[in-house]
Amino acid sequence: MLTIAQIARTLGIPESTARYYRDRFSGWIPTTGEGRSRRYPPAALDVIRAIAEMSRAGMPADLVEDELQRRGFALEAQPQTQQQVTATQQQTAAADLAALIRAAVAAEVAPLRDDLAAARNEIARLSALVEMQRRALAPPEPQPTAAEAQPPLSPLGRLRRLLGR
Repeated sequence: MLTIAQIARTLGIPESTARYYRDRFSGWIPTTGEGRSRRYPPAALDVIRAIAEMSRAGMPADLVEDELQRRGFALEAQPQTQQQVTATQQQTAAADLAALIRAAVAAEVAPLRDDLAAARNEIARLSALVEMQRRALAPPEPQPTAAEAQPPLSPLGRLRRLLGR
């Protein structure tokens, strides 16, 4: 049998957090005794571990309870059959493995994201250089002649030009 402090140490969470989970999800956590003599069977460790994982993931309390039910944890701390305990342990192990895999993948992906960002920046820099060189090597645009530079004449202006005035 474990104390709440032992459970907190085992899970690496603050004791106050373990107590909050105990109080908030009391119907899901099996206990024996009351007050200072309250103790928890090893199954309580699995329940609190699952609650902690879901809470860290940002799951609201009502969804945590739904997920506890889905994982086979018993409400009101009813005794579970050996088959339910085994299934719960397998699900917990699978969830732990999935979390480890996610962490490993994230550790591998992070440097790749940094490399991709650096490559994109280099591509943008080189594209700007290519554009500058293209403009420098392009033939100059023809300058308009004096006649072309003048705005078009209105019909009255053309008549005056024809008459020489």
